[in-house]
Amino acid sequence: MQRQQCVAVEGETSGNAQVKSEVPQGTVLGPLRFLLYINDIGNEIKSKLRLFADDSLLYLAIDCKDDCSRLQKDLDKLVEWASEWQMTFNASKCYVLRITNKNKPVIHKYTMHGQILENVAQNPYLGVQFTNTLKWDIHINNIVAKANKSLGFLRRNISKFQKKLRKEHIKR
Repeated sequence: MQRQQCVAVEGETSGNAQVKSEVPQGTVLGPLRFLLYINDIGNEIKSKLRLFADDSLLYLAIDCKDDCSRLQKDLDKLVEWASEWQMTFNASKCYVLRITNKNKPVIHKYTMHGQILENVAQNPYLGVQFTNTLKWDIHINNIVAKANKSLGFLRRNISKFQKKLRKEHIKR
């Protein structure tokens, strides 16, 4: 099926462009087809691989340099798999989070597409903020900040709603 799309912004419309994907976004079959498409992604992987929708997490306990090599080989296999299926991993959105309490952890510079992956002290995954120490402070502070933001909105606007409700009640 030949589909085309265009973009409209402030009354201006672009020219039509051919849509090359097979499943329109928002369809019921889209997620199922995506899962079937990537079903074999972990077949050659020795490390632990977790998938959730279009998010992936690769991890391994690192006790020696051989473990580092194993994890790097698995990263390379993921890149090969993606290339074979005409997909790609965006290395700038991939991070290394070392969770350890060792004084001298084994350090390795992991790469994807020849790009060294950024080391981070914290990173969110499925709504949970993980840190390299597995402490919950940052995650809890983020939740409290969001709750305070919502509470502040309610406090700023509740009087407007109360006045409106009083007027409606008086009219009845």
